[in-house]
Amino acid sequence: MTISWAETRPAGDANKNWRGVASDSDGSNLIAADFGGRLWTSDDSGVSWTERRPVGDVNKDWLCVASDLDGSHLIAGIYGGRLYTSANSGANWTERKPAGESNENWRGVASDADGSNLIAVTFGDKYYLSDDYGVSWTTKGTSAWQSTASDSDGSNLILGSATRLYTSANSGVDWTQRQPAGDVNKDWECIASDADGSNLLAGANSKRLYTSANSGIDWTERQPAGAVDINWFSGASDSDGSNLIVGASSGRLYVSIDSGANWTEERPAGDASKQWICVASNSDGSRLIAGAYADRLYITVSLPGKPTNPSPTDTASSITLDETPLSWDASDPAADTYEVYFRKSGDAWGLVGVAQAGVSWAVSFGTLAYGTTYEWRIDATNDAGPTTGDTWSFDTISFDQPRISYRLISGGNGRGPYDSPPGVQGTDWEYTGENNMLTVRKLVVAANDKIWHESI
Repeated sequence: MTISWAETRPAGDANKNWRGVASDSDGSNLIAADFGGRLWTSDDSGVSWTERRPVGDVNKDWLCVASDLDGSHLIAGIYGGRLYTSANSGANWTERKPAGESNENWRGVASDADGSNLIAVTFGDKYYLSDDYGVSWTTKGTSAWQSTASDSDGSNLILGSATRLYTSANSGVDWTQRQPAGDVNKDWECIASDADGSNLLAGANSKRLYTSANSGIDWTERQPAGAVDINWFSGASDSDGSNLIVGASSGRLYVSIDSGANWTEERPAGDASKQWICVASNSDGSRLIAGAYADRLYITVSLPGKPTNPSPTDTASSITLDETPLSWDASDPAADTYEVYFRKSGDAWGLVGVAQAGVSWAVSFGTLAYGTTYEWRIDATNDAGPTTGDTWSFDTISFDQPRISYRLISGGNGRGPYDSPPGVQGTDWEYTGENNMLTVRKLVVAANDKIWHESI
């Protein structure tokens, strides 16, 4: 699988401490958190961004964010501060107080599909559960909590601490310790869950990466970077656990399309190690977002779809020589520009329209000839690159020369001069000397912006 990346700049052309990102199900609604800066949302897959101010016009240590499936319900936490939720895609925010009137080191948050079931963890303190969009909370056990993830209905949860890993199958009422690496303490910074909580991902800081296909009962070590210890810091999964993305602190970014069996290194920022602290995926893994600490934010971009619905329609016939506009429909993903190719059938392609934004192109008058097949193609282009279009064709009208009248000779084969094969002149047919044409001559005079013609 080839992935194309583009830098996106919520805060302009500047390095930022990207610490948390989240995506809705189709990747159109995004949220990104700048540690020591601001909070940003996008509703167009990262093309443009809006600064959000849950606590006013001040910088904060935004560290963790989460989104529901449609991007309307959001949750964001400040390290050494408060917790906030939004029910309208970040336009307005409400402070939530799971821990009362005190600042907490909010380390991780997760949401179910509709934003009603939430989990929030603090480093070195408790974790909190809500089943009413954050209005009320239940306080749970104390530990050095690092990370958390939820399935689509909030029943299957996973918690990572600086020592152990835990899963719950009943919305956090009961928990089971999981030991992907055996009965040893690990710093579980990187965890992720699919939509039903069966496929899990867990990575330990300065250690190894693991996946589970049965809700954490059994685990398989994965080696995206080989058999070496890595500072696994961020991870995300699509809805069925097949498409995964993981990021290393002071390392590289990796993706898998087969539930972690094989991995491909990705280089959004070129061949350089970065602190890939936050990653997120949409529900099918087609749209990813990755943030590097003290660096930039990147999104995946898809090649544009092939243009469709050509006019004239493909293989159209009897096109007149003055029927010159060619047009087409854009497809999803959208193109930024189009390249127009045109030729007479059998000739080499000619690039006749370069980087044009519109979805039509006019053939120059005089280009088309009678009785000829022409071919044309539209290549769509965006930041990800070009998509070669289909080859379409049309035939122009034929020009029939005037035919001289003839008659068939009795006893011939019944074929005239215009049949295929033709008959034999003098044996099968003979000309009558007529051409069934009438010649009309008229005088036409033009002067002083007027035209006079002879009336016959």
